[in-house]
Amino acid sequence: MELKEGFIICDTKTKKKILSSLKELKNYIFLSYNELLKKYYGSCKKESLFYLMDQYQISYDLAMEYMKYIPYVQKMSYNNKKLDSIVSLRSYLEKLGLFEKDNLFLYRLKQFPITFITKKCTMEFKRITEDLSKITEVILYKEETLNNKPVVYQYKDILDEAYDVFHMMKEYHKKGISYNNMYILNMTSDYEYIFKRLSKNYNIPIKFKENKNILHTKFAKDLLALLEEKETFQEVIDHLIDSEFLSPLMDLIKEYSLEDKRPKDYIDFFRRKLSEFSYKADLYKEMVNVSDSIHFNDDEYVFYLGLNQGISPKIYKDLDYLSDELKEILSIPTSVELNKEEREDLIYFIENTKNIHLSFSIRRGTVDLFPSGIISQLGLKIENRYPSYGYSKEEDKLRFGVLLSIYDKTHEVDSALENYDLSDVSYLTFDNTYKGINKSLMEDRYKDEASLSFSYSTMKYYFECPFHYYLEKVLDLASYDQTISTRLGSYSHKMLEDSYKEEFDFDSFAKKNQEEFLSGIEAEEYQKEKFYFHQMNEVLEELIRYNHNHENLSSLDHVLREEHISYIEGNLKFHGYIDKLLYTELYGEIYAAIMDYKTGKDIVSLDNVSDGFNLQLPSYMYLLSKHDKFKGKRIHIIGIYLQKVNMIALDNSIDILSQREKSFRLQGFTINDPSLILKLDPGFNKSDYIQSMMTLKDGSFGKYSKIITKDEEDELILKMDELIHKAKDGVMNADFKIAPKLINNKDKSCTFCKYKDICFKKYNDYVELEEKKFKKEER
Repeated sequence: MELKEGFIICDTKTKKKILSSLKELKNYIFLSYNELLKKYYGSCKKESLFYLMDQYQISYDLAMEYMKYIPYVQKMSYNNKKLDSIVSLRSYLEKLGLFEKDNLFLYRLKQFPITFITKKCTMEFKRITEDLSKITEVILYKEETLNNKPVVYQYKDILDEAYDVFHMMKEYHKKGISYNNMYILNMTSDYEYIFKRLSKNYNIPIKFKENKNILHTKFAKDLLALLEEKETFQEVIDHLIDSEFLSPLMDLIKEYSLEDKRPKDYIDFFRRKLSEFSYKADLYKEMVNVSDSIHFNDDEYVFYLGLNQGISPKIYKDLDYLSDELKEILSIPTSVELNKEEREDLIYFIENTKNIHLSFSIRRGTVDLFPSGIISQLGLKIENRYPSYGYSKEEDKLRFGVLLSIYDKTHEVDSALENYDLSDVSYLTFDNTYKGINKSLMEDRYKDEASLSFSYSTMKYYFECPFHYYLEKVLDLASYDQTISTRLGSYSHKMLEDSYKEEFDFDSFAKKNQEEFLSGIEAEEYQKEKFYFHQMNEVLEELIRYNHNHENLSSLDHVLREEHISYIEGNLKFHGYIDKLLYTELYGEIYAAIMDYKTGKDIVSLDNVSDGFNLQLPSYMYLLSKHDKFKGKRIHIIGIYLQKVNMIALDNSIDILSQREKSFRLQGFTINDPSLILKLDPGFNKSDYIQSMMTLKDGSFGKYSKIITKDEEDELILKMDELIHKAKDGVMNADFKIAPKLINNKDKSCTFCKYKDICFKKYNDYVELEEKKFKKEER
């Protein structure tokens, strides 16, 4: 293509195409469209994020959203609250020197013409081209169109669609086409899951988009713990093990100028960023590419998946922080413009790509799908396709197994069952037992100090079923999905923690924390979740008042919030967070009450502790006994409690406040020494602070009072130590057999296990345990 020397606005693929066709040296300056916007309109420096969050008490996501719009506003009044607030933010950043513009770029623009190969159908594009035409010559390059009319292949489901794509790639490769010249487009997560499996079984390497989110890795967990513990980022780096993620972490610290900052203040920031870190992918000499481009050469072969209605072209909705109406004012692309652009780009791609394979399926799981409207608009022919066999022995066996299952259920005979030899298909034969791994792998994995980390919850996995622990902690199959319940729980914990700050004001802290925990939620869910947050605020406001009133009567005059305690012994680390620790120190001795907030339906029990169940409260006692803060001092544990933070059904005929306060009472076990209980609850004789706590006329405790002796406390602490080391020995010996537990004929392991579709447990795998009631619960 003949282009004037100067600025060329195009994507990377087009840039490479232009450079490869050059026969002489040309003074071309290549920029992507987004790079042009940044250079022309300016941008916020990276560290602006923290200044906005601190100055305006806003969440990470909201600050990022503001930074996206700041370059587009002008110093004027828009008579709109949102837009005027963004103008104020821009002025604030400019005063701090945190908003930058490339003035040299504007100077160079006057010297060279600018050619747009990348073209947009938006007001933004119109605005910037009009502005640039006042400075220099603007050329809108017109590409020739081929007007191709490719056939569209239809499949019964996405698995058949994926199989046939792999078969076609195999055939092209046999003809001498390099995998490097093959591209897969529109690969959604549904397809990616299938393609990753088929890539191995067909021996076709694919350059998948980098897997992100390393939050579940040991590196990430160690980093977050160190950010909490260490005073400087240099100390954090020094204590981290060498990892492929260490270098990008250091780059991130430098990029945001955090070298001299306090690590603890940036935990949330790093938690966000760790979710964006990528794993290193395996690279081979030849690999199929996963691409988003719409420009391809004539010697490249492109497979476009999922040409379905509602999926392709992609549909944008008016759900952003700035509505389409406000975006129009700033000449930012609206959802309507983006949808039009998506459609035109797809049409251009279909009509101008020589070697293109378009496909769609009519079913995805249990959902019926329909062909994209683009197909009829372009008058493309649809052809039904059925993937053949003989390209992968492993995949053929799986396919035959599915057909045999269908035959067993419906007696429907597929022609493949008659045409192929099924003698080596292992149908209805499997062995679910854990085959074991060499314990030297565990020894190598956990050779460093504190490398084997337990909390009460991870120990719970091991004692419920060692195989659960293996999947969750050794193979790292855990995933964390945020739900309304988890968001409400995290929000409640944060509000209760903040409530002990001197500057605490419920309304302002609620607004700040609510923005943080509701950030990133789609508009249709936002209002629903906001309603539940409002309901929870009513509970929290009364709970905070309730706690402070009782704590003012208590002689436990110190409070530790979210206290992280670690005990390290060689390669073993046992740690946990105590939500609230009330204590006082008298004559060198510590008197303490342990409290944990719960927004679920946890049952307060010490049953079957010796078998590794109900370890939460004993684990806090154990951690307190190991706390460096109280090292060498005698510790009197007055009580171990859960405090429920739930929205309860209320009876409007009875006093609302009294109903809520009853639900706030501490649930747990209290020492049987009245002189100690008095320090926590002066009114314990008929307590409205500790659930079921009362004394009789003779001074004895009431029938339903849950009390515990000092000897029993000591016994529980010793039992925790024994269980911690038992779990450690099990892990180090690679003892991960499938062994779910039954207590009193009730399944205590599998009911809510997210891995029950992996282990295929049999009844003989269950281990029956005797029910062991904690004797004091029967008083």
